[in-house]
Amino acid sequence: MLAIVQISLTICATGLLMTDAYKITDKFGIGRRYDGIGGISGGGATSKLLVSYPEPQRSQILDLLFKKQYGAALQILKVEIGGDGQSSAGSESSHMHEPWDESYHRGYEWWLMKEAKKRNPDILLSALSWSFPGWVGNYGSNPYKNVSKLAYYTVSWIKGAKEVHNLTIDFIGIWNEKMWNNDYILELRSSLDSNGFEKTKIVAPDTFGIEYTGFEKLFENATLRNAVYAIGVHYPGTELPLNMRTNGVPLWSSEDYSTYNDDVGAGCWARILNQNYVNGNMTSTISWNLIASYYSALPFERDGLMTAMHPWSGHYNIDNPIWITAHTTHFASVGWNYLKHGKGSGKLGAGGSFVSLTNGKDLTIIIETLSHNHSICIRPSLPAYNVAEQSVTFVFSGSFSAIKTLHLYTTRFFFDGRSTVPFEKQADAIITDSKLTLRLAVDAVYTLSTILSPGRVEPKDIPAASEFPLPYSDNFDSYAVDEGPHYLAQQNGAWEVVKSEGESFVRQKALNREIAWCDQTFVATAALIGDIKWHDISVSIRVRVPSSKGANTLFAALRSSFYGCNEDKATGLFLWLNPNTTTYWISYDIASLRIAYIGHLPTPFQLDQWHTASLSAVGSIFSIGIDSYSISVAVEKGATSHGFVVFGSQGYGYSDWDDLHIESGVDDIFFK
Repeated sequence: MLAIVQISLTICATGLLMTDAYKITDKFGIGRRYDGIGGISGGGATSKLLVSYPEPQRSQILDLLFKKQYGAALQILKVEIGGDGQSSAGSESSHMHEPWDESYHRGYEWWLMKEAKKRNPDILLSALSWSFPGWVGNYGSNPYKNVSKLAYYTVSWIKGAKEVHNLTIDFIGIWNEKMWNNDYILELRSSLDSNGFEKTKIVAPDTFGIEYTGFEKLFENATLRNAVYAIGVHYPGTELPLNMRTNGVPLWSSEDYSTYNDDVGAGCWARILNQNYVNGNMTSTISWNLIASYYSALPFERDGLMTAMHPWSGHYNIDNPIWITAHTTHFASVGWNYLKHGKGSGKLGAGGSFVSLTNGKDLTIIIETLSHNHSICIRPSLPAYNVAEQSVTFVFSGSFSAIKTLHLYTTRFFFDGRSTVPFEKQADAIITDSKLTLRLAVDAVYTLSTILSPGRVEPKDIPAASEFPLPYSDNFDSYAVDEGPHYLAQQNGAWEVVKSEGESFVRQKALNREIAWCDQTFVATAALIGDIKWHDISVSIRVRVPSSKGANTLFAALRSSFYGCNEDKATGLFLWLNPNTTTYWISYDIASLRIAYIGHLPTPFQLDQWHTASLSAVGSIFSIGIDSYSISVAVEKGATSHGFVVFGSQGYGYSDWDDLHIESGVDDIFFK
C-alpha cells in the first residue's frame, strides 16, 4: 500500500499545509461532452511489427490496448489511410494504388480495427490520410486539384471498411498536418451522405497551432460549420485561442503526446489528458502513437503508449502511459460530460489540475500534480511552473451530495531511484458532511470514482528480449495475396505479396510518385529488415524487373542508416543495377552522390528474368555477386559501419523480390 494519500475530514491546523476547497457540483449545469481517449496506428507504419507477434503475446498486447477496464481501455482507434508514401517511420499501402488497382486486404489496419472491436465493441474508429497515390491529384502534389476525385478515394476506403470488413468508421479527417480546403470539406460531407455514411463525422483540420489559428474563419459559413463535427488540432500544449474555446464546436487534440514512453513521458500524458480540457476545452486526446511496434532505430523510438519491437521473441514492455490512460478510461465512457470549470474542473492552488466527469449518476474525479521537469512532452515547449505538496478539500453538492464513498486509485512517480507503482488500488475514500480532504504529493495521479475497476492486471512471464534471429530466410510462400511480409518494413512505396505462375514473391507496386507527406529531394522506394547494429552480414535475394511497368534502377544495401522521412539521406553500402544494361555501381549513400565503384557485368541484366543478387560486408570489404559474377571492393574509411538490410528502386515501378536469406558473417555459398 502506498503511503502517499492521507484522507482527512477536517481543515489542516495552523502550521500544517493549508487546504484549498473546490466545488464538485452540477447545480449550475454540466460542461462539455467527453469524446474519449485514443491512440493512432499509422502515421508512419507504427504497428508494423505487432501483426507478426506470436500467440499468446499478440492477444495479450491487444488486450492491454483495447479491452474494457483491463489496460489502457482505449476509446478511440485512429488509423492511417495508407497512401504508399513515407509518413514518419514507414509507408502504408493504399487501397487504390491506381484507379484500376483496388484491394481492401492490404496492410494491417483492417486487422487491427477488427481486433479492437472484438475487445471493445464500443470503441470508435477514426481515419486520416498522410499521403495519397499520385493519381488522386492528377499526378501532381496537390490532392485538392479535383475534390470529387479525392472524396471518391476517401469514401471508397470507408465503403470498403464496411462492405469487406463490417467496420463502421465513426470519424474521418482530410489531410494530416497540411492546409485544409473548404471545397473538399463540403464535397466530402456530400459524398459521405450520398453513400449512406451520414453518421461518419468529419474532424478537421488535423494540423499545428500556427496553421489552425485561422480555422475559426470556417465558422463564418454555416454550411461549413455544419459539415464539421470537431476542430482537430495537433500538439496544442493544452492551450487554444479564446475564439476557438468559446465557439461551441467540439475541440479535440486529435494528435498529441509523441513522447518517449518512460516515466517523464507518462507524466506528459497525465498532464495533458487533464489540462487539455482545463486549459483548452478539448474533450478528446489521441496519442501518436498507439504502440511503438517498429524497428527501434527508426524515427521517434518508443513514442507509443507501450512498446512491442521484438516479435521474433514475443517480448514487449507495458509502459506506464498505459496505466495513466486507465486512470480515466476505466472510470468514464464516451458520452459522459465534464463538469464545468470552477464547478468540478480546474487548476489546483499549488499546481496541478483536476477534472470531473459524470453520466448523471456516477462521478469520476482525476487529479494530476505533475511537476514541470517530470512531464515535458516532445512538443511544444513547456513554460516554467511550480507544483508543491498540498492539501485539497472537495465539497460535493447537487446530484453528488448523497455520495458517501469513492474508490481511490493512485500512481506515484519517483525520480530518485525508487520504482513507480502505477495504478494501484487504495482504501476507499470516505466522504463526511459532503466533504473530502486529500493530501496530494508532487508527481502523482489520483482517480476517485463511484465506478469500481479491477485495477492493474498484467500478463505474467513475458518472454525476454532477443536479437533479430539469424540465419533468417523467407520465400514468401506462406502469405496471402496483398499481405506484407513479416519484419519487412516498407519505407516508401507498397511492398505486397503476389502469387503468379505457381510462385509467391514480394512486389513493389507503386507506379508513380505519391502526393507526399514527407519532403524528400531524392525519391526511392525502399523496404528494410533487420537491426541497425548489423555489421558483418551476408544477404542473398532473387530479383526481377518486369518489362511492363518495371522500375528503372534497383538497389540492395547493407549497413544502411535509419530511414523515415530522411530516407533520402540514408547512407550504407549500396549495389545498383540497371535493367537491360551491363552497368552496375556501388555507392555509399542512397542518392549515389558518393560512388565507390563502377563496373560491368558479362551480360546485361535482363528484364522478365530472375537474377540472384548477393551482398556481403565483413570488416572493410564489401563483396557483391550478380548471378555467377562477383567482385570485392575495399570500403573507404568513414563509410557507415553498421545498419539495416534494404531493398528498393530509384523512382517508381514494379520490382519483384524472392527467396531472401540473411546470415551473420560470410556464407561461402555466396562467394566461391
